[in-house]
Amino acid sequence: VKTFTINGQEPVLGLNDEYLGYQIYKLPQTMEPGDTFQMTMEVEAGYRGFPNSGAGSNIVYNGTFFNNQVFPSFGYNAGAELSSDKYRKKNNLPDREYNSPPQDDPWGLGNLLFNDDGDYVSFEAVIGTKADQIAIAPGRLEKEWEEDGRKYYQYKLDGKQDFFFNISSAAYEVERETWQARSGKTVDLEIFYHPKHDYNIERIMHAMERSLNYFDQYYTPYQYQQLRILEFPRYATFAQSFPTTVPFAESFGFVGDFSDPEDLDYVFLVTSHEIAHQWWAHQISPSNTRGANQISESMAEYSSLMVMKREYGEEAMQDFLKREVDSYLAGRANESKFEKTLLDNDSQAYVWYRKGGSILYMLQDYIGEENLNQGFKNFLDSAAFREEAPFANTLEWYGHIQSRTPDSLRYLLEDSFEKITLYSNRITDATYKKVSDTEYEVTFTFDSKKTYYGGNGEELESPESANLLEIGIFGEDQKNDQGMTEKTPIYLKKQWIKPGQNTLTITVNEEPKKVGIDPYNKMIDRIPDDNMKAAKEVNE
Repeated sequence: VKTFTINGQEPVLGLNDEYLGYQIYKLPQTMEPGDTFQMTMEVEAGYRGFPNSGAGSNIVYNGTFFNNQVFPSFGYNAGAELSSDKYRKKNNLPDREYNSPPQDDPWGLGNLLFNDDGDYVSFEAVIGTKADQIAIAPGRLEKEWEEDGRKYYQYKLDGKQDFFFNISSAAYEVERETWQARSGKTVDLEIFYHPKHDYNIERIMHAMERSLNYFDQYYTPYQYQQLRILEFPRYATFAQSFPTTVPFAESFGFVGDFSDPEDLDYVFLVTSHEIAHQWWAHQISPSNTRGANQISESMAEYSSLMVMKREYGEEAMQDFLKREVDSYLAGRANESKFEKTLLDNDSQAYVWYRKGGSILYMLQDYIGEENLNQGFKNFLDSAAFREEAPFANTLEWYGHIQSRTPDSLRYLLEDSFEKITLYSNRITDATYKKVSDTEYEVTFTFDSKKTYYGGNGEELESPESANLLEIGIFGEDQKNDQGMTEKTPIYLKKQWIKPGQNTLTITVNEEPKKVGIDPYNKMIDRIPDDNMKAAKEVNE
């Protein structure tokens, strides 16, 4: 910080902790409730050589990308506290089970999840850069000019937004198209990329358009006039969504090889996920309470899965769903503390991404896509652009989900959001015989079990009540129009299944090849690979 003034006066520095980078200042005059002061800072950031840790890659000669964290933050930063129970004990500190306060906590409801420096703010930026580069920030490009051999760009964001922005600059090529909403509004779509990294530009643009189509149909209108994806160098592998802008790592799809249609189209999935954050983070900015990141990340993951479903077809979705379940199971197996429920989780990415996405995808299949999405639209209508506390929490989100769920399926909500629930479904035997020229009798035996777990992985209870599970009989796998392998269901129906061993006999009119219980891995199963089994022909 080069200069710092409050109402034109320099505040008195009371404490300067250079190790933690923490300072305490005394205000030049008393600030009463309701008062407004003008705070002005001049900040300089850069590198002198190589840093002792990390790559030092935020500011580079071609491909700079940093966010608002380059500026000082205000108040106490609980995120800097020791999180490991081992080191907290070593320093005579109590265990810390949660990072965020409960859903009804007044402080948590009065602050936003991604920062507590401010609530909704207006944003405008003027950025100077090299003459051969394009500088980008959120918002509408108001003006650009050249002065003293440098280029300058002025951006302004329409309306108010959470205090969350990026600054990017590089020698970009730009791909441009225009998307039209159902209302007739047009949005400028732009992809800023390295001139030699044009392999997947068409694929990324297609994902942008498909995502906007889905979200415009089921959620609320897109709030801006532009949407940009910005490539940054492969010093990191992630994408991040800011208002109107989505910085996207070179190694996260721009140079990916998608020639094999059986490979996961992760650039389509990630593009859709990040665009969904324009609704689930930037229309609804959640409160700083337990579980609130599910409103952002679980909803973005669900939204991207639904766009994938529309793009590639429901029959091809098992591969994506199984990856979600496998990632969740791996995450909980390596948990160093205890697993948290979907309503309370405030720190575990494998819960808010993988479990959250899987649960919501399952739910739309059980209660109906249009029905569930109407609940989400109602949530947006009531909580989007809420500039004053209380800000949205998971109980509000959950209430809209509950309102769309029939009583007969409320157990799914309790199992999924309030408890930690795993299934153990397994086909043990499957045979069929031809009973006429057009009919086949399929007999199969399977085990089904549902178990509630504690946060440390201990089994709590295996209820004896029946569960609504999908039963499927399939022919030979086929290739869809995109060249992806997909199942060909002959029989597919949800049935109430009691725990334990079950045997079913079903007559179908095509020769069966495989049989499955929860064959698309919509439920979270401890061993999802044994849900399907090849059917053997028997002669009697």
